[in-house]
Amino acid sequence: MTAATQHTPKQALRRYFKIFVPSMAAYLILVFLAAYLIKNEIVGGAPKYVLAFLPGLAALAFLYGWFRFIRETDELARRVQTEASMVGLAVILSLSLGWGILEMFIETLPRLPLFYVFPLYFAAQGLASWRLSKKYGTGFCLP
Repeated sequence: MTAATQHTPKQALRRYFKIFVPSMAAYLILVFLAAYLIKNEIVGGAPKYVLAFLPGLAALAFLYGWFRFIRETDELARRVQTEASMVGLAVILSLSLGWGILEMFIETLPRLPLFYVFPLYFAAQGLASWRLSKKYGTGFCLP
């Protein structure tokens, strides 16, 4: 990375929020819209599948902003985000493995939709980011 692409954490965070806010708004609107239209059978056939995948496109925009944030910050902020990502990944993989094994053997156990993997990952990643920011004294814990 060259010095020209390096930003202060505050600048990188500001640039991140310029992508995060609209993409997360689009994600939430599309999730609720898709759920409403599909559940109430207003949309069917092939458009139903397209509609169901639209929130994923908004999530890609959010993920692009997050990856750009990580690239644009200093080594300590990248370390915090990388470690937080690994914690989030470990949590979600452990939970999905454990729950998946339970689902195989306990037929009365409710099935956990894959939809919850994304928010559970980012909840774990966010908590880890907050904790690691305190540990390393970075002064910010986002994204």
